[in-house]
Amino acid sequence: WKQPLYFGGAEVTDYYIDKYNVAKKTWNEVNIPPIKERLHKARGLTAGSVYQFRVYGANMVGLGNASTRSAPFKCEAWTMPEP
Repeated sequence: WKQPLYFGGAEVTDYYIDKYNVAKKTWNEVNIPPIKERLHKARGLTAGSVYQFRVYGANMVGLGNASTRSAPFKCEAWTMPEP
């Protein structure tokens, strides 16, 4: 994901990710504690399920608003080289 456009004037130091199971219509946290990088491997996904993701950035000002949710992704084996 990209760095947030609006970050309160202080560098974003932490990220929180939520996953949305489309069939169950539920949001759940992906990571606790926060992560520092803008690349993360989500665990605990169910093969064949469809998910969407959103990210929150945090800094010394506080926790920002959630990003727009991602396009739906079907959980299946990754067949391309990782970035």
